Amino acid sequence: MGPVQQACEQLKQQGHAVHVLIDETYKPLVEGTLAADQVVYYPRKKIEQRNRLAGMLTYLKLLLTLRRYKADVVVDTEADSVSAALVLLSGAKRKLGPEIQKDKHASRYHEHAPRRIHLHEYYKYHDVMKLVADIGDYRPCYGKVAENAVAGKSVDTILANNFKDKGIDSGKPLVAIHAGATKGKKLWPRENFVAVIKQLQQRGCVVVLIGAGETDRTINEAINQQLSTPAINLCNQLNLVELASFFRRCAFYIGNDSGPMHLASAQAVPGIAIYGPSNSGMWGPLSDKTKIMTGEQGCELSCNNGESCQFDFRCLHTLSVEIVANHALQMLDL
Repeated sequence: MGPVQQACEQLKQQGHAVHVLIDETYKPLVEGTLAADQVVYYPRKKIEQRNRLAGMLTYLKLLLTLRRYKADVVVDTEADSVSAALVLLSGAKRKLGPEIQKDKHASRYHEHAPRRIHLHEYYKYHDVMKLVADIGDYRPCYGKVAENAVAGKSVDTILANNFKDKGIDSGKPLVAIHAGATKGKKLWPRENFVAVIKQLQQRGCVVVLIGAGETDRTINEAINQQLSTPAINLCNQLNLVELASFFRRCAFYIGNDSGPMHLASAQAVPGIAIYGPSNSGMWGPLSDKTKIMTGEQGCELSCNNGESCQFDFRCLHTLSVEIVANHALQMLDL
């Protein structure tokens, strides 16, 4: 969001009308952070609901809203099938987007921002926004996430109730752990997380497991079953804005390559991002407070695009418990 926020601020200062379309999933995080005349949220759930007629009507309503702006320029930061269709139907006179190779959507854009090969994905957004704003070559960073007082109060209540129920001293260091990920190849073994948690607990830390969805719930429950003192489990209890508020209350974070890791990193929480076959150069955290850790042995490049590996993802599994735990304890000064 950083380049988008910077571009919006500059365009508004220059007197341009600015309208932004963002997926509704991110609404809690971006409210109040964009200098725009209006922020419209893509109603994905309503459009993709089982009632296809209702979904089509919702989509049509969105299109009519976009066309009413009579935009001179539309800037697409994603150029996927959904956004490319909206660009085509927006009615904008000039359509801009990132460079697309061998893609049927490429012809829908009048101009493309050249893709910087082998650089962080951040630059895709940065270079697209540079087509309309002189935002300069800033150091890659996350966008601003506004503090939400209501979410903060909710998080404080949830933590206080857990501390009371478990007889925990609220003055102890709070360590967040996300042992899940969207893909199995990104999962550091759960027994390793168990071993790290035991060491953190022995040094007086309060460990909180976070996550969302059935897979994360299963992983967290399996981890707690192996702990004599179960960690606080907040899986499926926090929305995005509450999760951001929760991270601001943490002393440290440990997790796999995942969305929560980036959200924690965006809150400048010191932490460890565990990477294996993913390309950390393109998808790694943007905060220098988050340390990327990988195994001692590398894998074949073919592992990056598959769910199996002839070396059992040794690039991930050879990361030792000792290295992770020692770095965490050192950063926590324990």
